[in-house]
Amino acid sequence: MGSEYVLIEVDGIKENKKEVDESTRHMTLVVGSEDHFLTLRHNAKNLHSIYIYADSNKQHVDRVLLFSHLTRLRTLSLYDCDFEILPEDIGLLKHLRYLDLSVPKERKTYLDLGDLKVLKYLQFQSVLSIHRCANAGNLDESERINLNSWQHLLDLTLRFRETAELYEIGEILDDDTEIMESLQPHPNLKALAIWDYLGATVSPTWMMSLTNLTSLELNFCTKCEILPLLGKLPSLVSLVIWCLDSLKKVGPEFLGITERDEEDHSTARRDLDTPSEPSIISFPRLKKLKFDWNEE
Repeated sequence: MGSEYVLIEVDGIKENKKEVDESTRHMTLVVGSEDHFLTLRHNAKNLHSIYIYADSNKQHVDRVLLFSHLTRLRTLSLYDCDFEILPEDIGLLKHLRYLDLSVPKERKTYLDLGDLKVLKYLQFQSVLSIHRCANAGNLDESERINLNSWQHLLDLTLRFRETAELYEIGEILDDDTEIMESLQPHPNLKALAIWDYLGATVSPTWMMSLTNLTSLELNFCTKCEILPLLGKLPSLVSLVIWCLDSLKKVGPEFLGITERDEEDHSTARRDLDTPSEPSIISFPRLKKLKFDWNEE
């Protein structure tokens, strides 16, 4: 009978390990050499958690040998493991509830938008950050992901490209607008941050459906000329607008006031003998508002 917890150290072809059998529930794997991972066979099928630590930043997880039999896995940590494509076998992990794919801040490794389609069983409870939304061909991928069905997702960051690329491109991109439309989140979302977006407007049709949104950040949307009707968001508490270089003025639309609203309000005032209370209430819960531009 083996142990419920096993620590395995792998260095080259030598393996310092305890036996992994059907009684093992938790495993830590420490890998010291490049391109070598332990083969996990059927006797590891009852594992509930795996934590992998790689000393080299060139590690590649073997998608067949590592994941194909681990269908009861609930926690998987692959911190600092290099991926060009997320292993598709992760999509077989129906019970997976925690997945760590993070890398050190000084590295620029990221997962592409299309990788999310293999995580169909994972319930995101808090934070999801999607990088490289603007990659060519991602429109079809983003539609298949169907973020609108992820009702447990509360905090979403959409980063379209690296900030350094913004000023190299130097033009409005209609593709960004289409991809933004396809990334509609569920109305339960509470926090949204949009980075490095090059559409002419950051007003997707779904923005006003986010009635539970309490925090919104628009960062380096350098070609955005018009703001959405943000004053109509009933739950918004914090709004940060940073480096929208093409935004020259903030008009009534920022408060959520349209020309039709102004006409209706003026008509109502004229029809009354006494002054009325304002019928248009903008940002009913807002506590923090911050604008910041690049100094030139």
